[in-house]
Amino acid sequence: MPQTKTSFPPGRSGNPRGKPRGSGKAQAIAMAVSDGELRGIVAKLIEQAKAGDTTAARLLLDRLIPPLRPVDAPLPAGLSLPPAEAGLVARAQAVIDAVADGVLGVGQATALLGALADVARVVEVEDLARRLDALEAQE
Repeated sequence: MPQTKTSFPPGRSGNPRGKPRGSGKAQAIAMAVSDGELRGIVAKLIEQAKAGDTTAARLLLDRLIPPLRPVDAPLPAGLSLPPAEAGLVARAQAVIDAVADGVLGVGQATALLGALADVARVVEVEDLARRLDALEAQE
């Protein structure tokens, strides 16, 4: 017998007797620490970090400064790739040469080489489809 999918109205849990919100340990600890105590803890961490405690420094920095993410930068004007007719290998080599010459960053090169690899897969699938059509036409 096939099972039917049960839907619940918005805001209604499928497990009404489940764990209530805010019942986790982190929530209990946060509720137990007063604002003044929290300020004291942070002040102590800052003091320890200034004294050379790298664990305290890392804890503070991990919480206060968001992780850096790569930023998409426009491709440099000095970058010129061979035309598509030159082939994918020539274009990939031009990207690698641009990195070696300092014209292109490694992150940008990685993205471009990934795009060229995607194009290579599309070309391969297109070629296979063309060959299959030719074989089927022979039959």
